[in-house]
Amino acid sequence: MNKIIIVFILQFALAIPAYVESYTYGDSKLPTLVIRKMLSNKDFEKLNITLADYQKAYEKDVRNEDDLLDAYLAFSVNDLHYEALLNEWVKSHPNSYQSYLARASYFFNLGWKSRGTKWASETTDKQIEKMESYFSKANQDIEKVLIIKTDHIVPYYFLIHMYKASGGAGQVKAIVKKALEKCPDSFKIRSAYLLSITPRWGGTYEEMDEFATESQKSAFKNPRLKALKGYVFYDTGNMEKQSKNYGVALEFLNKALLFGDLALFYNERATIYEHLEKLDEALKDINLAIEMSSQNADFYSTRSRILSNKKMMQEALKDIEIANLLDPNDEYIIKLNKWIADKFMSSGHSKQKAKDFSGAIKDYTAAIQANPENSYSYYSRARVFVDKKDLSSAFTDLKKAIKLDPNVFDFYQLMDWLLTQKSDWGGIINYWSRYIALNPKNDRAYLERGGAYFRKGDLASAVADAKRAADLGNAKGQEMYDKLKSRAKK
Repeated sequence: MNKIIIVFILQFALAIPAYVESYTYGDSKLPTLVIRKMLSNKDFEKLNITLADYQKAYEKDVRNEDDLLDAYLAFSVNDLHYEALLNEWVKSHPNSYQSYLARASYFFNLGWKSRGTKWASETTDKQIEKMESYFSKANQDIEKVLIIKTDHIVPYYFLIHMYKASGGAGQVKAIVKKALEKCPDSFKIRSAYLLSITPRWGGTYEEMDEFATESQKSAFKNPRLKALKGYVFYDTGNMEKQSKNYGVALEFLNKALLFGDLALFYNERATIYEHLEKLDEALKDINLAIEMSSQNADFYSTRSRILSNKKMMQEALKDIEIANLLDPNDEYIIKLNKWIADKFMSSGHSKQKAKDFSGAIKDYTAAIQANPENSYSYYSRARVFVDKKDLSSAFTDLKKAIKLDPNVFDFYQLMDWLLTQKSDWGGIINYWSRYIALNPKNDRAYLERGGAYFRKGDLASAVADAKRAADLGNAKGQEMYDKLKSRAKK
């Protein structure tokens, strides 16, 4: 990983910089990354204390429940090496609930990742089976948690979403009932339940509205509960958006927000504004969503997409990198990374064509930062370095391009040109030999290697390669062979 990326990651692991005035977060930290760092360092005692402090803050004021949930969602990471760390934490602290709940969060997330986000009719039996396997592991840990800490809100939150996915409507109701007995003023429990009884999950809007109305009895203790009345409008708007009725969808989201300012609502309206090509309004809404919920990777990926469409590419790149840090290996975020990289590539090509070599290098570098596995980004930057007469940098980039994709003829052809500037015929021969080993029927490769052999003074090998090129149908190879064969005999 290059030094620029390392510095950038460290900056965001500690504090989000104010790279655009409206995105200023001051010295606020991303607790998700701080907590994961503790786990990676195996600082289990500090993790127990930190998570216990989040619990105490929630018990003191129910409005801190978002922070408590986010602290445990930090372990909802799609990275298999975390399991061994979590197992070690559980083993070292078998009587502390925090490690069990953290591992439950990990399995909970893997269950949802296994299922995917498509409708049940578009989800395979194998996906469901894998989801249920992970949910079973999560459930075992949750059972241990609820023995030690019966009034903890997070286990119930996970259970609601798990049974929602497996079609357990009856179990969900029972879980919600028990959870509200333990945590009567919780917004998170109620909102999770509302999302589990939308029509797409087998519920009805009448049922949702009835529950939201009933919940208003506790609104004097937790004013956020007023926003529950907006969930019917939120879900209706989401369904209209999926049907591409964006104007109607916007009307429903406007109504949802009349009941309360929720990050969920602002994010949804931002995506609708995006479809309506009202990017300034979309950016304003997603900024509000991130301000309210700064640990949500989906919000950063949404803002990255909006910023990209506004041609604010450097800012878009920074946001997608935050999304990557918060939710590594997420399929959608990976696709968005590649999309942003392609945008930088296109811009780089335009600048290169206009002889703006410094600008082109900057764009190609950003493309590499967004998608470091794209060999053509390195190749394109190498070509600009050639234009700038920086052959050493071009050589470094070409080596990387060939390593990533050793089957691209153009990469070797440019490498041939670079090494020719140093009369490094042996190096050219080695590169073409590597290519020919992978592509033994490429006539042009034999012709190119034959030319290097000729310049090196190895006439016999040059004739042999010309003959191979000719036998494969290469006219220039035949011409070269006819010219050299008599000289080779002499």
